[in-house]
Amino acid sequence: MSQPLIVTLGDVLALVLVTPDGGLPDEPATTATTRLTVGGQAAICACWAAETGARARAVSARSYDRAGDLVEAELAERGVDLEGPGVEGDTGVATVVRTAGARRTALTDRGVCPLLAPEGLAEAWFSDADILHVSGYALLEQPSAGAAELACAMARDAGARVCVDVACADIVSPLLRERIAHLEADIALATPEQAQAVGGFDDLAALPVITEPRAGGDGDTMGVNDAYAAGFLAALAAGADAGDARELARAMADRCAKREGPLP
Repeated sequence: MSQPLIVTLGDVLALVLVTPDGGLPDEPATTATTRLTVGGQAAICACWAAETGARARAVSARSYDRAGDLVEAELAERGVDLEGPGVEGDTGVATVVRTAGARRTALTDRGVCPLLAPEGLAEAWFSDADILHVSGYALLEQPSAGAAELACAMARDAGARVCVDVACADIVSPLLRERIAHLEADIALATPEQAQAVGGFDDLAALPVITEPRAGGDGDTMGVNDAYAAGFLAALAAGADAGDARELARAMADRCAKREGPLP
């Protein structure tokens, strides 16, 4: 039996992690440790799916600039295929400033990600999927919300299950909830805070799964929810029941919490 394929749809960005030496500076200039890597929920979730041993593919609008080349190369090194239509504009960049105690400030330019349009999708990107994971960020605006809806239809036609991820409590609105409900997902993922913001899942998915709060500690929480989602979906796609899938989800989340940054 071939490895299951998890396809993620949403943001794929360049990610700059900045850790000021000695915490936030009082002076106008200070030294810092920086790292350039890959970010965006679709990219991070796909990387953790690959880490479980599943096949992984991320779908996002793409800019073929130098930052886009870097993102594609790093995803390939991590076992993730990147697909998506080329559009005019720049690759998005998220800059995250981290200080002691896992506190962080994120400054995000989503670049071309919201420009993913239905007419730019190819059925081949979803035809072999076992599960399609749709990020809530893809539902925030058009045309990407329409692309997410069409991608779900393509995935279902190919026999895949559809998962929608609320992604962030701060983005929840009546319009976002309406778009989530319209997808008629098989699986809905959220933290307890996100579930409260969206108003519950009883009418949103046949198999709602709440991402459990991470165990206490001062580790970096970036990527933990995405690692949980990847572990859960990979196990489910491989034939596990929801209970066993949670076990792999927790293991991936714990691994992520012990790392610097959101990636495996």
